Amino acid sequence: SSQDRFDAWREKLRDVADLEPNSAKSLTRPVELATWDLGAIAVCQEKNPGAKFKRDSQAIRRALADHWYLYLLKSGSNCTIAGDRKAAGNASERFGQIGFYSLGQACHGEMNDIETLMVFIPRDLFAKDAAAIDKLNNSILQSPLASLLSDYLLALERQLTHVKQDDAPGIAKATEAMLSACL
Repeated sequence: SSQDRFDAWREKLRDVADLEPNSAKSLTRPVELATWDLGAIAVCQEKNPGAKFKRDSQAIRRALADHWYLYLLKSGSNCTIAGDRKAAGNASERFGQIGFYSLGQACHGEMNDIETLMVFIPRDLFAKDAAAIDKLNNSILQSPLASLLSDYLLALERQLTHVKQDDAPGIAKATEAMLSACL
């Protein structure tokens, strides 16, 4: 049933955020999800009809992951609010923009009819710059280098289904270099 599909998606993402339907469309349309493990970095494609999401202190503890993630929006809309209501930061992506988030920070928001590419980055990959990078949480990366990173990630995505396991370390190194230049 459509409720079963939504529940399966909710369970798959349970360690990252709690999901709730935001419309009847959330229950009737399919979700597509694919992940590539490149070693230290993971890349995930997702297409979904939308949902409300919330990452609270319980979800943060469940995740057991100290990662940042980039959220490259390809279609639809996503709005993420971090912090308390009085001092909330708000990041709303548009096509090709990259949102930057931390799995270690609480947030909530809503996504609608999205297609996205996400890159999960362990904090220890950039440990010496972690404090500075943390300041980017819940923001849209906007610079010529961010545009270059967006283009690179879209090109990488087109090739992911052709990547052999032996290629993963080199791709991870190239991706790490692009992230380092941008962040």
